[in-house]
Amino acid sequence: MAAYLICNTSQKYVGANSLLLGFVNSHKADIGIQISKDVENFDEDFDMIFSMNFMKKLMKWINKLKFFVIPKPNSHVEKVDKEWVDVEASSPNSYELCCTIYSSLNACSLDKVCVMEITE
Repeated sequence: MAAYLICNTSQKYVGANSLLLGFVNSHKADIGIQISKDVENFDEDFDMIFSMNFMKKLMKWINKLKFFVIPKPNSHVEKVDKEWVDVEASSPNSYELCCTIYSSLNACSLDKVCVMEITE
């Protein structure tokens, strides 16, 4: 059996991950997606499995991922009069690079993606 990374956004179907894992492995897929028919917001309640081989490839193909930048305020420390002082940022002073999990699909051929819908 190949090695897989499981991304779980919900604890609702924790036991079903083994079912998804078997499904993805039997189809020799690189990505498996599990959705539930009774979920109100699919974007926040799904599971994905990535093969470790695909994750290694994805690290080499980082340019296929679609990143966007979000300015963020982050607290930090500064040395003032020989002492470190905590500073709470009142405005953005750094950037967070974000990438949706869906952009990983851009780096995978569709014949290597499995989708499983849980109906009950």
